[in-house]
Amino acid sequence: MVALNREESFVVIELGSHTTKAMRDITDVNKLPSVCIPTHENSLERTVDIIPDGFVGDWDVLSAFLRHIVTKELGIRISDNNSTIMISTPALWPKGHLENLAQIAFEHLNAPAIVIMEQSQLAVYGNGAVTGVVVDMGHCLTTVAPVIDSCVQSSCIAQTPVAGAAVNQHLRDLLQADPATRAQFDSGSVPLEFAVALKESGLCRLQLTPTDGASENDTTETQSFVFGGKEYAVSKQIMAKAPEILVKPTDPSAPTLASLIRQAVLGCETGRRTQLWESIHLIGGSSQFPGIKDYLQLELENAILPASNIFALSQTRDIKFCSLPEYFVGWRNHDHRTSFLGACIVGKIVLTDARHLISRAEYNDSGPSIIHTKSF
Repeated sequence: MVALNREESFVVIELGSHTTKAMRDITDVNKLPSVCIPTHENSLERTVDIIPDGFVGDWDVLSAFLRHIVTKELGIRISDNNSTIMISTPALWPKGHLENLAQIAFEHLNAPAIVIMEQSQLAVYGNGAVTGVVVDMGHCLTTVAPVIDSCVQSSCIAQTPVAGAAVNQHLRDLLQADPATRAQFDSGSVPLEFAVALKESGLCRLQLTPTDGASENDTTETQSFVFGGKEYAVSKQIMAKAPEILVKPTDPSAPTLASLIRQAVLGCETGRRTQLWESIHLIGGSSQFPGIKDYLQLELENAILPASNIFALSQTRDIKFCSLPEYFVGWRNHDHRTSFLGACIVGKIVLTDARHLISRAEYNDSGPSIIHTKSF
């Protein structure tokens, strides 16, 4: 067996409520994750979400899931595992979650050393920054997390359950309410799987001008969409309305995404707000909707900024959304995955500085609580 150097054996695992991504070998950070699998447990009876609503439901199931990734997907033998493992987590995981994760890594995966970091912090690194507002539009939650000088401002984080899963259901409801769409299905009912496939096709585009004023019956212009080997005609009006729920929920009492961003920024120190507004990072699968960045830019500039003196003592400047540095050519068109890129970058750093790693010896001495005393 050929011995691998430390970068070649380094493992990155990013836990998501919908998809978990992983890779072994961070020698070339221009590579996309080699493993992308649903964060589900499949049994004969049902499919169980392992991280429902952004938090772990069953730790035994998560342990088995991570073991599958390490052994089956990445080809590592647990008995002689020499791979340092970095695990990136969603925001606001409690201390108990992090301790359980450390225990799994050392006791179930036999890791020689680990690093555990929040995805919002890593997303900022992936875009070449240390300060910014990360808007993570995931499957179960949309999270707005300010990061200042590499520190996640946990007390300022804003969240909403309006995320990818909500778009799936909203799109399905819109399709079901359209007689022309229903008529194309033998059962007379639009399956949720159809709505999910349509959402992920890239055909649903958020318009700068909301469709509120459009007639509910204005669904005559259609777009061809193939599902299950059959061609369907889908209303362009419906496809435009579907992603609007992300930025403007149907519940009038629910905050808009722009107001959540404002809430998170205003919770931070006054003198740092300008830096935050000039460094907004969109990540997560639901951030891929065409037009969403333009919509938020317009909403923040025209509605949020004039209505409040958010820059206070700082000079008013433009709101800016960050993009991946051009030299990461392998990540082009994958801005929504910058947290994984950030993890690979940090991996190269921690391998040269043991102060940022938690070793097996330290874990044996202090137990799972060591995770709270050492971090990047």
